[in-house]
Amino acid sequence: MKDLRDFLKGLKIDKGVKAGKGKGGVKVEIGYKAKTALFSFIMILLIVFIALKVIYQPGKQKIEEIVSLRKKEEERNKLLKEVDKYQRGLEKYRRRLSTNTDTSYFVNQISKLAKESGVEIVSIIPGTLKTERYYQKLDLSLLIKATYNQVGIFVSKLENSMEFISIEEVNILREKGLPTEGEIKAEVEIRTSLLCKQE
Repeated sequence: MKDLRDFLKGLKIDKGVKAGKGKGGVKVEIGYKAKTALFSFIMILLIVFIALKVIYQPGKQKIEEIVSLRKKEEERNKLLKEVDKYQRGLEKYRRRLSTNTDTSYFVNQISKLAKESGVEIVSIIPGTLKTERYYQKLDLSLLIKATYNQVGIFVSKLENSMEFISIEEVNILREKGLPTEGEIKAEVEIRTSLLCKQE
């Protein structure tokens, strides 16, 4: 408001006769202060414009680039953590993969776990050794005789053994005439995975 008053004071208003007219009129002349104020205003606008073009916009673009780089870095770090977790998991499983492809070795290991669990093995039928890209698979079909509790213990021991053994299927066979009360027969399909030997 003060600047506006100063601007109006700077205007010099004289009553007189305009050229070509016989009537009285008003002649407006801009004083020195008004010219200075107008020039200052234009300069301020120019400085603001230059600041926007030269400082603000490049600075804003730089900030956006930094934010974008930071997001990419965070995504990269997240991916590296996932890869590290995956590699540690693979290493954990790799340590459990045996290089022994002798079927009798696994039959002996399974028989040992069955004895520890109080399970009687009726039969073990080994399948064909299948080779994948980095490992081999050996399927075995077991017919066992035990109580429900003993079957549970046996399955748990198989899954937690040093060798990488997975339980594919367990089928309970209800048969009459078993000598021990509560005893059942069960078909257990298991799969053991072996580490391929390096050529």
